[in-house]
Amino acid sequence: MVPPSSVRRSEPLHNRVLKGAPLDTSPQIMILMAGMPGAGKSTIAQAIGLEFGIPVVDKDVILSSLLKEDVPEDLAQPASYRALFELAESFVTHQRLSIVVDSPCGFPSIVETAQRICLAVSAVLIPVLCSADRDARNNRVATRNALRSQPVGISRTPGYARERFGHMPSDTIHVDTMNPIDEVVVDVLGIVRSRIASLRNPDANAQRDLPSSIS
Repeated sequence: MVPPSSVRRSEPLHNRVLKGAPLDTSPQIMILMAGMPGAGKSTIAQAIGLEFGIPVVDKDVILSSLLKEDVPEDLAQPASYRALFELAESFVTHQRLSIVVDSPCGFPSIVETAQRICLAVSAVLIPVLCSADRDARNNRVATRNALRSQPVGISRTPGYARERFGHMPSDTIHVDTMNPIDEVVVDVLGIVRSRIASLRNPDANAQRDLPSSIS
């Protein structure tokens, strides 16, 4: 995760881009974050939540809480994912809210669970995969204020590790967070807003021209 302080310099970011217009969509939107530790997922997730005024559910917050209560990690890990998606389902299904789900999304079952929740209420899933090279990820992990559950060591995965996310849907927004984070956030917000606008006006040409990557 990129330190939040890098996003919140001077004027709040949501005042500098798109003016923080609230999200008003039907059907609901579930934005599903994905990426390696240090790839910038939580920074992007927080910016999306702030911009559109929607809740962000963070798997690391849940897992860290369980670990602080001395729940063994082999039990806490699956329990944190279960709680993550039960909360997500409550927001989307019962409260009829859009939501950002922040987790590494390293397993196909995570995508399948998100798709199942969305399908049940005709919500729309917007996956966002964040990537950065190993040196950048290591630097971010080493300098962030880590939660109990977050790794603090050196990644053994070379390059961008995109090969670990072949299970992501074909319409995933791919985000290279090696660029200045404020610029990345602006681009991501623009693409997400375009995706949402296309739901209201499902014009074939507009859908075809929507960008799906930021590099």
